[in-house]
Amino acid sequence: MSEFLRNTAYKSTWLERPELIVGTKGDLAPAGEAEKAGKALGRKLKKPVIVISAATGAGLEALVDAVGKALDAQVARPGPEAVPGTGDVPAS
Repeated sequence: MSEFLRNTAYKSTWLERPELIVGTKGDLAPAGEAEKAGKALGRKLKKPVIVISAATGAGLEALVDAVGKALDAQVARPGPEAVPGTGDVPAS
């Protein structure tokens, strides 16, 4: 865990928030290698990894779908309380 997360006032809310792991610049790797590396990392982390390329558009539809699903899941559950003095606001 990064030092930022250990020391931040947001600690409790950061750890509850959903995360998406996205590998960028997928077009710079040899054909198929970025996707292969993304799948290997996903297996290691036991989380899905989305590999994208803004230049070619590869993976962007999957990223938009994943963001939409994550947002839908957040709307469906109550948000965390605000942390006083941090500027963090609870979900409405």
